[in-house]
Amino acid sequence: MASILKLLLKNKRKKEFKGGSLSKIYLCDDYIIKSYKGKDPRGIEKLKKEAIYLENLPKELRHYFPKILEKLNDKNSFSLLLSYHTIPSITDQLLDKKINKIQIWKDIEKVTLFMKENLYTQKKTTLKKNYLKKAYFNRLNSALKILEKDEYYKDILKSNTFLNGDELTNIYSLIELLKKDKKLVNLMNPKYLTLFHGNFHTANILADKNEFILIDPRGETIGSVDYDESKMICHLITRYDEVHEDYFSLNKSKNKISIELTKESIGRRYAYLQDKYIDKIPKNKLRKLLLLAGFHAISFSSYHARKEKPNKKRVLYYYLAGLKLINDIVLGKQIKTNKSLFPYIK
Repeated sequence: MASILKLLLKNKRKKEFKGGSLSKIYLCDDYIIKSYKGKDPRGIEKLKKEAIYLENLPKELRHYFPKILEKLNDKNSFSLLLSYHTIPSITDQLLDKKINKIQIWKDIEKVTLFMKENLYTQKKTTLKKNYLKKAYFNRLNSALKILEKDEYYKDILKSNTFLNGDELTNIYSLIELLKKDKKLVNLMNPKYLTLFHGNFHTANILADKNEFILIDPRGETIGSVDYDESKMICHLITRYDEVHEDYFSLNKSKNKISIELTKESIGRRYAYLQDKYIDKIPKNKLRKLLLLAGFHAISFSSYHARKEKPNKKRVLYYYLAGLKLINDIVLGKQIKTNKSLFPYIK
């Protein structure tokens, strides 16, 4: 049988989507193609893990995720042909001011309840040894090594940074302080592990009033509820999608940096969802989730740094957002959780 995927990969009419993933994502003839070709082993590994995750979901959950129609595994590439859904993502809805923010919240609430009642009840198991090290600290180290390779970020990583006039402790000193704080490290640990999404945020939820689809899972079948919740909080509080659309300004002079966001009308919509999402989270748990969100933001930074043509200001923004979150929690500062981390231009 002829490979549909091979034919579509050669199709010059395929439309490429923008995204934070290492893979290229295309729409072609009512199919979605996810494909990685390159030297970074994590690109192929992540896509293979996603395939395994989707193929091994419990039958009762498969309707809520994309269906794999074909796989293609070549020497230096891996591609997936996926079912296409015309439902808009929550991110698209957030950036479209015509769509009611109350309805957007209802969709997120519906999906969050589904996760709690159906996903997080699957494969429930006790905490694995060195979970924090593997899930957060090792990923942070890998992200920093990627950023260290570029002179543009090097001084920022190693010295304290003045961000919008406030001094932030450098990431290396900060992590040493965190590791010595046993109460905070213990707080970071989840109570148990379970089936999770691993990449749970607004761009990966396709939703309307009738149905929803969860796309782009991380590919690891066992993780924590905290991981998913903190990733969603990270996207909302850092204004990830606004920054991805370049709705921000960043000015850098050595280790003195100023950041402002430029779309306050969209920011108010994010603030509404952010406030709704974290409203019922207990304060001590929220402290943990905000700290974990800082780790996520720095990880996002390294993903963008790996791109063929990285936007350096965007990479630096995500890094600094993560650094600020970790600073504020480790050093005991208060984060205003109904606002973004950075001011909007008036």
